[in-house]
Amino acid sequence: PPTPPPTTAVELQDEARSTVSASASAQPTSSDLVQDPIQQKFPVISDFAMNGNFQQLTQLAEEVDLNASGERQVKRLLITAPLVLGYLILDEIPLARYALERLPEHLASHPLSQGLYELVMCVKHRQHTKMYLRTQSMINSTARDDFFDKNLAMIVVNMIANFIDRFRQKTFMLLSKAYISLPTPLASIYLGMPVDKVIAAAHANQWSYDSSANALTSITTEKRPNNPIISTDSFPVSTVSTFHFIVDSVGKLEL
Repeated sequence: PPTPPPTTAVELQDEARSTVSASASAQPTSSDLVQDPIQQKFPVISDFAMNGNFQQLTQLAEEVDLNASGERQVKRLLITAPLVLGYLILDEIPLARYALERLPEHLASHPLSQGLYELVMCVKHRQHTKMYLRTQSMINSTARDDFFDKNLAMIVVNMIANFIDRFRQKTFMLLSKAYISLPTPLASIYLGMPVDKVIAAAHANQWSYDSSANALTSITTEKRPNNPIISTDSFPVSTVSTFHFIVDSVGKLEL
């Protein structure tokens, strides 16, 4: 049977390192670094990304990107791509979108820019299923031999892994506030994970699994009976309207 795609942050990071480490691009010369602020700052941004310092990353990348507003070569994406993903990780969706919209037209149409823009729109509109598919598509595209910079590929995959991990944690938090119980198939859609991994993740986030009902129940709900909580037990799991109702309900908790 085919090997399932990676779903956890650790799996995605392991895949990134195994995919691109063998073909890492050469470092620029010292003269290039002096003349080119993008190449000069890219190693620093890379360190921020790999060490999870996303606030520092966005601050530096924003400064470099604004100063490179006239840059029309593809190397500008060495800054813009980490900047956009950093904003997504920090849940700054408008800033992520703005960083892409100020690219010149020929860079905005680059496959990497297009993939990032589609990801931003999926997050903005809470299109969970499409979002997870988009992140996997971006991981696959950066692993291609013709991707223009292998060091950037490693950064993109690492940051996508961090984004997915944080997004799932936030989703669990919102679900815990909203619902007494949730059908496991719906949780699988929310989290972009197979059911067995959803159950394991649920146990780690104070949810219990009822195999007879094929549903998850928040253990913490008994401690806060006054909270506005919705049970999905009476809803048919497979209907599209049910899924949109739940997505809209959880989205309102973010406002």
